[in-house]
Amino acid sequence: MKEHPPGDSQPLVQEQSDELLDRRRNYRIDVPDSDIPVRGELQLVDGTVIPVEVINYSVSGLFCYGPRDLPLQENDVLDRIRLLFRRKPTVEFSGEVVRIQKNADNVFCGIRFFDRSRKPAAAPAPQKTRKPGEITDEMKSRWIDKIHSVPNYFRVSNIDEQMKAERIAYSAFEDLTENFTVEERWWFYEMLDELKRKEPFYPPRLLHEFILVCEYGYSAIPARPDWQSGKVTFLDWICNVYQGIKLFLKRGFGHG
Repeated sequence: MKEHPPGDSQPLVQEQSDELLDRRRNYRIDVPDSDIPVRGELQLVDGTVIPVEVINYSVSGLFCYGPRDLPLQENDVLDRIRLLFRRKPTVEFSGEVVRIQKNADNVFCGIRFFDRSRKPAAAPAPQKTRKPGEITDEMKSRWIDKIHSVPNYFRVSNIDEQMKAERIAYSAFEDLTENFTVEERWWFYEMLDELKRKEPFYPPRLLHEFILVCEYGYSAIPARPDWQSGKVTFLDWICNVYQGIKLFLKRGFGHG
């Protein structure tokens, strides 16, 4: 378990308040007090690379901390910002420092990633009339059902079985993410990971954002009967049930 940074900083890393969430475009995934294996690196314009400890992150920003002599100040431009994961590809952004806060031991740094031309957390513009195949409340419910139905790979202790269950869960949504940028696709599956980590107690704001991104991905899919219905295919359903039974038996008999 990752410890809180020393000093008088602990209130900064507590659960995200409603006021703070309202100011953010995207839900932030908290790293302290969790098993999310991620590190950060900030690269300045002159090429200097600074390792930092990640507190939380999203597709639009990062909150981190480093030593007291961290050579950063507000409005500094960061040529490259890396999030390094243990079992996933490194994700890179560029951005700027928007907030600096110092205490006796650390410097806390709020970073905003530079905007992309596409906004994965924004719902498609509403149209005046609803047409066949458009997004409906029933379709949104089916996306939520699909989150429930895919295997919970965080409840598997064996790493090979965990990765297999993860691939099955990811593939259930791959049509939605087909036209995403690398960053959008990464954030989509980061949100899915967070939902499965917290299952069955989904954070409402995270679930809402995930469904918005599903809408965004769906709006880019050519008209296809299977996706217009919003239904899980029979083959997907069989695979999900099979994996669910395997995971249940593994947990029930105490095998990893």
